[in-house]
Amino acid sequence: MLYRHNEIFLSTVIFVDMCLVAASWIVAYEFRFFSGMPVFFGVPERQAYLLPLLAIIPAWFLLYRGHGLYSPRRSGSIYEEAVLLIRANALGVLFLVAGTFFIRTYSYSRVVVALFAVLSVTSVVGVRVFLRLGLRSVRRRGYNLRHIVVVGSGRLAREVAMRIQRSPEAGL
Repeated sequence: MLYRHNEIFLSTVIFVDMCLVAASWIVAYEFRFFSGMPVFFGVPERQAYLLPLLAIIPAWFLLYRGHGLYSPRRSGSIYEEAVLLIRANALGVLFLVAGTFFIRTYSYSRVVVALFAVLSVTSVVGVRVFLRLGLRSVRRRGYNLRHIVVVGSGRLAREVAMRIQRSPEAGL
């Protein structure tokens, strides 16, 4: 039962992350070409900018998974998760820039790529921070807990039990 809830939650997080990445790409395009910034070579068709999403979304999923962003982080810090997200996004943007450099059939706007880099990081980090703080609040109230047993009676067992009791946000 608990495993099934975890899988539903994980699938939802993955879906939200990928929607945010896709939305960041689309918003970057819209902002660049329809916000009043000077356009020197004409406005490219939306279709030309939607096509890269077929590569961006799977690439970002693999980068996030490869950086361990879809593994349980009950006791990890928000800062560490934000650093991993920034690192994964930076690597993804580097691959994107390299890919657009070698694919000479179409030239994508550097401003769109830069805006995408900023928007994707800030949106995903923002949602993850909000989610983490919400989960910690729920766990402090006694919900979404994992039950554990400390076996032993020595000094180490007492220390472990005290550490667990001092961090109710971990949900243990």
